[in-house]
Amino acid sequence: ITAADLLDFYASPLGVRSNEVLAQRIVGWWPELSGQRVLTTGYASLLESHLTPLKPLSLCHLIPARLATLGATGQGREVITDDTLMPLETESMDRVIMLHRLEHARRPDRTFREVWRVLKPGGRLIVVVPSAFGLWCRVPGNPFAKGRAFTGLALAATLGEQLFSLERMRNALFFPPH
Repeated sequence: ITAADLLDFYASPLGVRSNEVLAQRIVGWWPELSGQRVLTTGYASLLESHLTPLKPLSLCHLIPARLATLGATGQGREVITDDTLMPLETESMDRVIMLHRLEHARRPDRTFREVWRVLKPGGRLIVVVPSAFGLWCRVPGNPFAKGRAFTGLALAATLGEQLFSLERMRNALFFPPH
């Protein structure tokens, strides 16, 4: 996936609606972020306007270098970084959101190792991936149709292999991708 693909999609009416639905789901799971250090990785800085009102102690966005051509949307909170090395202290984050990250990860094991490293004990992670059984991964022209799609079992296995325990799994985009 390219930076232009993401930028074009999320500027479209379908992209705006998708962002709203994903943000509502995430905010529904984490309605209170006061005093929490929150990290997004992948292309999730578009969630900032939904996360900021929850008053996190800090909010930063790590964007893989291959997406570096995207315009800044995070009010100076965006950091362009290597896919598998996060410039953060160990056990420094309370919450992590991965969006458009895992399905494009060259080395998912290294990505998860870094997330594990920066998460505090008891920290929480939300991973947004395309469903292998959903329409979104089958209809071209949206970023969920690119990269690896996951079944629920495959995602649970991937998380388990990286020592994460699955708390819950839910679908978010119930409307057709057009």
